[in-house]
Amino acid sequence: MRGPVRHLRQTKRRGRWPRVLGCLALIGILAASGMMAWPVVAARLRGPAPPEVAPGGIFRGDLRHTGVYPSDQVPGGPQPLWAFTTGAPVSASPVVGNGLVYVSSGDSLLYALDAFTGNEVWKVKAPAGVFGPPTFVGDTIYVGCSGGDLFALKAESGETVWRFTNPAGIVSAPAVTENAVYVGSRDGRLYALDAKTGSKRWSLETKGMVLSSPAVSGGVVFVGSGDGGLYAVTAKTGKLKWRFQAGGGISSSPALSARLVYFGSLDGRVYAVSVTTGREQWHYDTGQMFFASPAVDDKTVYIGDTYGDLYALDARSGTAKWRFDTHNAIYSSPALAAGTLFFGDYHGDFFALDAQAGQERWRYETKEGIFSSPTIVDGTVYFGGNDGKVYAFK
Repeated sequence: MRGPVRHLRQTKRRGRWPRVLGCLALIGILAASGMMAWPVVAARLRGPAPPEVAPGGIFRGDLRHTGVYPSDQVPGGPQPLWAFTTGAPVSASPVVGNGLVYVSSGDSLLYALDAFTGNEVWKVKAPAGVFGPPTFVGDTIYVGCSGGDLFALKAESGETVWRFTNPAGIVSAPAVTENAVYVGSRDGRLYALDAKTGSKRWSLETKGMVLSSPAVSGGVVFVGSGDGGLYAVTAKTGKLKWRFQAGGGISSSPALSARLVYFGSLDGRVYAVSVTTGREQWHYDTGQMFFASPAVDDKTVYIGDTYGDLYALDARSGTAKWRFDTHNAIYSSPALAAGTLFFGDYHGDFFALDAQAGQERWRYETKEGIFSSPTIVDGTVYFGGNDGKVYAFK
């Protein structure tokens, strides 16, 4: 389904990286593997214990992965508050809690940075390549490694609490609720683990790698697979409720409203299917692949494709409201706060758009591409860049 599009720009695409090269670069990052030890660097506890799921403590902002953050104010211009340099590209999304920013890097380190100054508080060494976003819940950080295994760490120090062995590797962001951890693996399975011990409760097998990060709502876990299936699974038992088949693999993480599940596919479509039945309500076809995850508010779905277009689609009908052309592939999932949409592109530009009109408010140019999805807490926007830096804008 494809409706009328407003605010189209017909300018020639200049400086765009080839779409295939962009996809190969992303797949190469996700496929990194290796094994190393985990020495621990201690640090002090900062502030009171956070709630079970702290704002900004989970990928896409909440368990439904809406990408909508409750900040009343956002940065009005492209002036960084701070930038912290790691030793390799930062493709994962940072999370924030307890006054700290937690972010993983391709240098095989997980960092805890002071949210206000960007100063390093602690870091831990991981098995080679930590490209998936961590999750901060209570006093624990959960993070998977592309080289294998899922770890639970003490948020105050990085000390290992438990380790779940998974040689295939994990780039999916863990979803944690009701003392359970739900996470996808490159071995093609969705796992449910005990949040306190790391012991396996159940697993569901798909026929493709599960790079998508699970969303959870109403006792149901939703996740996409490389086999093109979107799965809805009973959270307590792992029993399959329904499965929707797209025309291509699903790396995009689903976003949930009360009635619909939204996600992008490598078949070039954005889908909306029923939460309860899995039946398709609409799709929007761009002909370009979607790795990014959508941001969804009450009326609009926002998502970018590998051709460099950021779309705003009507949440009920799928009709396009506007399209913004970056001229470069988009792997960064947009984040929405205070009427402003934030995301990065493969050229390294970080954008702030008017969410209603699709017009650019400001941009900031980094030196490399941006795969990381922004996190917004208390008016500050955090994201990582392939230039090896973690940025904060306020």
